[in-house]
Amino acid sequence: MIDQFLANVFEIKSFVFTDDFEMLAKKICNKTEAFTFIYDFSEDKIYHIGLEYLLNDKTISDIKELSSVAKDFDSLKDNIKNIKHKIEDSQINVFIGKKNPLFKVDYLTLICTKIKHENIVIAIVTPKVTNYEKHFKIFKALINSI
Repeated sequence: MIDQFLANVFEIKSFVFTDDFEMLAKKICNKTEAFTFIYDFSEDKIYHIGLEYLLNDKTISDIKELSSVAKDFDSLKDNIKNIKHKIEDSQINVFIGKKNPLFKVDYLTLICTKIKHENIVIAIVTPKVTNYEKHFKIFKALINSI
């Protein structure tokens, strides 16, 4: 199990150095099984994948909550710009439930970091009930590889 985790970490680290953010987002999404996005402030570009993890979440209890998630997704790029100052550089930042500044529903958590001199935000959005230890290991590996 540890060997597989280390292999995954080295695979993710190799993409951090290439600036292939689309591929990095895919790798993180595959490892975390969570909606993943990377926002590049210098190019004003967002790479995202895994929307099905948000929409298939069993904690969505009604159409109003689903509509709220969809609305927040549509505003994601603008909202990332507005919260850049709340995300600490090279740290694991966690916003749980209603404290999540991007998806304003109680059952989702935002886990994110800024890298490369605050020009890149890497984030996942996952249910509150999640494997935080697994996600933190992946984010620690990303931060330590920069």
